[in-house]
Amino acid sequence: MTKSETLMAHLNQAQTLVERATLLVQKVVDADQVGDGVSAGPFFDTAKKLLDLINELGYEIVMPLQVEEDEREIEIADLEERLAALKAQR
Repeated sequence: MTKSETLMAHLNQAQTLVERATLLVQKVVDADQVGDGVSAGPFFDTAKKLLDLINELGYEIVMPLQVEEDEREIEIADLEERLAALKAQR
């Protein structure tokens, strides 16, 4: 597993945890019979902001790393091909 894949897995796990927390809080809000859950709105707004930030981190950190890794793989393949060609010339 590449570093970018590992980091993306971490971000996906963070996203899943935020989504799970949101679902659990929604259950509490749904059970509120007196309607005093005024903090629910700000909580859900904050959860949405967290999910947006997690996505942004993927674009800012993981995507450039993945491009770098892909370029490195291409370079390695080119070098291996060149090495094979040099060995064939022996």
